[in-house]
Order: sequence, then structure tokens, then C-alpha cells
Amino acid sequence: MQLRTAALQMIVTARMPAFVDPVVGSQGRKLSLKQTAAGSVVIGGAYEGDVRLGSNGPQLGVPRAGRAASNLANAVSLFPALRAARVTRIWTGLEGMTPDGLPYLGQSQRIPGLFHAFGFSAHGFALAPLIGPLIADLLEGKRNNHALAPFAPDRFGRFDSAGSAQENAYKIGL
Repeated sequence: MQLRTAALQMIVTARMPAFVDPVVGSQGRKLSLKQTAAGSVVIGGAYEGDVRLGSNGPQLGVPRAGRAASNLANAVSLFPALRAARVTRIWTGLEGMTPDGLPYLGQSQRIPGLFHAFGFSAHGFALAPLIGPLIADLLEGKRNNHALAPFAPDRFGRFDSAGSAQENAYKIGL
């Protein structure tokens, strides 16, 4: 299995007058945006910071100011009300990214009884309501009508130990 660690950045603004109600995503540009009930705006869109490595692999993410500025400019281009926004914080969260952007779901080919559900490529929160019950059914041996072949843990071949931690590419062999 192949998995790359990404440090995805998020921006939070100070409270401002309400201007958008739903969570917004944009086709063709990197943007996710929502305004909280308190008025703060949370802006994302898969702009990456830097991953810092520890002795056991990825340890933490560090924001990149230039990419955060690009993310904010992208949001302002669609929502001019954000021109007056004051950024209160920026952070990164480590995320497992697969080569095709689809998670690994299914039983391990090497360890009977072990089921994989990871590598959500920044879509874990959105997919969790579906994936939790699906994996529970698999664990309990229940049949379901979902075609899981596109998510097979071995779809990119067997584990290959080649690769450099410096390249931030991790191949996990379970």
C-alpha cells in the first residue's frame, strides 16, 4: 500500500457578520469554507504545509505562509466579504493521501481478520458516516451491496520497502 503524508492547512478568521450558511466547496479550485455559528470562518482547500519527520515518520505539520495567503486570496475571490477578515490562526493537520485519492477499505491480504479503513485523502469527515457502518458490517461478516474493489488495499500491488522518508512517501505493508 502506498500512503503519502500531507500537512493540510486550515485558516480561521475572527468573528464577522454572517454571509454564508452552508459548507462550501468549489469545483476546479482548491477551496473549502464554512462560517461557524459564532461568525468565524474556517477556510481550507488542500493547501499543503511542510511535514516534519520524527524518528518514527511524520510527526507534525508546519504551515507555509505563502500557501495560506494563496488559500485566503482564493476564498476572497469568491467571497469578497472576506477582504475585511482578520486571520486569527493557521494550523496544519496530518492526512494520509493515497495515489488515487480513494481510501483503502477491505480485508488485509496478509493478515486474516484485519480490515483496513484509512487513507481518506482529506475526505474522512465527509465519509465517516458511511464508512463506519460499512466496516462494522465487514467485521461482523454481513453482506452489503457496496462494490469495494476500487478501494482494495492491494490495488497498487504488494508492499515495496523502496522509497525515501525524505521524499515523504510512506509505503505501509499490512
